[in-house]
Formats: sequence, structure tokens, C-alpha cells
Amino acid sequence: MTTEFHADPSTLSCDEEQLVQVFLNLLLNALQILPEEGTIMIRTAIDGDQLVIEVADTGPGIPRNIASAYLILSLRLAKEEWG
Repeated sequence: MTTEFHADPSTLSCDEEQLVQVFLNLLLNALQILPEEGTIMIRTAIDGDQLVIEVADTGPGIPRNIASAYLILSLRLAKEEWG
């Protein structure tokens, strides 16, 4: 795993448990599919008044033809679960 933190430590107004769950899901999903020599990158940055957190890996990814549908479904499920 590699990291690039380009944002000063900040206070983030959020539901801590949900944010931890998001990161756990991202990391566990990446670990399940990564080859042995694969890497996971966590990067932070500031964009205006927003904190940007990027998680990327060198796994095969989601095929582009279903990626947007997958994201929309994930967001719908999250909205239903979290209200």
C-alpha cells in the first residue's frame, strides 16, 4: 500500500462509522482481487474548500461498460440504507 497525503490534517464533519465502513469496503474489495504484486494507493488533496480522498488499485477494475450502472446501483443502495 502506498500513500500520498497532500492535505493538512483537517476536521471532517461526517458520520465516522459510515466513513470507516466505506474505506473498509474499498480496501477489502481491492485486496480480494489484487494479484500478489498489486498495489493500493490512498491519496488526499484539497480542492478549494473540499477534502478529496482517492483510493485506487492496480487490479482489473470494473469493466467500463458496467461501471456507471454499478456506481448508480451502489449509490441507490447506500441512500436506502443510510436514509
